[in-house]
Amino acid sequence: MKLLRAYLWIRARLARADTVVVIRDGKASVARGRLPGRLLTELSEVAAGCPDADGLILAYRLGSPPRLSFVGAITPSVAQRLRNTWMAQL
Repeated sequence: MKLLRAYLWIRARLARADTVVVIRDGKASVARGRLPGRLLTELSEVAAGCPDADGLILAYRLGSPPRLSFVGAITPSVAQRLRNTWMAQL
């Protein structure tokens, strides 16, 4: 039951996200939306330094700057580095 709830929660969050970036095997790729190439390159550089970080970055445009949410095996320190990189590009 917990697994089903977690799955439904993630699906609901994905449905509302404007941009979804997948972090896997030290690389970042865009699954939904658009990002400047330079930002994607810098996110990949951060991810390459943390090869055990696998997950999603969900960006919501509720205003400026966008709100970022992280799902998966992304530690708080890596999440902060990814957030700082994202915000520096705005």
